[in-house]
Amino acid sequence: PLTPAMPPAPSQPEPPAREPEGAERTPPRQQGLGARVGRGVSWMMLATVLAKGGSFAANIVLGWLLLKEDFGVFSVALGVASIAGVFREGGIRQVLIQKDGARYDRLSGAAFALGTRINLLAGASLALLAPLLAIAYDKPITWLLVVMAIGVAISTPASIYRAKLAIDLEYRKLAELTAVSAAARYGFTIAFAFMGLGAMALALPWIIVSIVEALYGWRATGDRPWSRPSHRRLWAPLFGQTRWLLTGGFALTLLRQGNYVVLGFLASSAVVGVYFFAYQLVIQLNVLLAMSLQQVLLPALTKLKDAPARHREAVLRATRVMTYGGTVLALTLAVTIDPLEQLIWRGKWHDAVPAVQAMALFFPVRM
Repeated sequence: PLTPAMPPAPSQPEPPAREPEGAERTPPRQQGLGARVGRGVSWMMLATVLAKGGSFAANIVLGWLLLKEDFGVFSVALGVASIAGVFREGGIRQVLIQKDGARYDRLSGAAFALGTRINLLAGASLALLAPLLAIAYDKPITWLLVVMAIGVAISTPASIYRAKLAIDLEYRKLAELTAVSAAARYGFTIAFAFMGLGAMALALPWIIVSIVEALYGWRATGDRPWSRPSHRRLWAPLFGQTRWLLTGGFALTLLRQGNYVVLGFLASSAVVGVYFFAYQLVIQLNVLLAMSLQQVLLPALTKLKDAPARHREAVLRATRVMTYGGTVLALTLAVTIDPLEQLIWRGKWHDAVPAVQAMALFFPVRM
């Protein structure tokens, strides 16, 4: 409640002069935001470097343990499952971040209830279509799709907790979550590959990662979104605000994974496996740069919505950093992939070298 206005004491200093009309003011909650974002980028970059270091090490091991056909079969299943994955929470996580912490307690119950239903529907649809898709592709992807469908169906808690940590600018904990998730993914993938599970070794971590992220998020935040009212009346507005996120997410999924969906019909599993292996080596650069910044910048830029000049400068600065970093990393990969392949895999993946070089040369434009 507002306190009644009191007359100023005679000794009270005069109020400061008013700012010129039209001057852009910085809200108090933006104080120190740049420093927190800088620390957040550092934490997320550290976590992502560790995660991608683990990914590279895992790729080295998996390149020896798995066959080209294993990668090819999994890539087709991944392309199909990723389309279903577009509907994970219906974009609810991004909407929660955009609404900021002031409305989290009120919206999180509705977001959890709606996201859970959307994920269950997406997972069930993918599992039911799995046998038909296996027949259409003439590839053994039924159980791969079923396993990945389960991972989609149970992913809501992890997404809500990621949103909560981002809203609170808890970048250190978000970085820890990223590192723990990566350790679980690659550790179990290698273990399953050693067990001789083939392509299934790449699919089973979908379930494990959803569980690990949910448990860590609950431990880090102590939040229980499922205990809050579901507010059914908010479902339609929440889902309505995600339509552009769904459209953009679907387009990005086609860009990143749609190639496997098409190649599965046109090429053998071995050829698709070689392409998948090459693509994964290059796409790690995108994850290393763009994804870590995205987790930091989305909540930070939301807090700059009342300061358009700072908002614009932050976007341009981030774009410059990503493009420059992407150019250095991509050209380095293009030059070194041939001797690296000979050193690590002794010619097993020699067919992937030209594909890696071609993708790496055009990668800065994509950034």
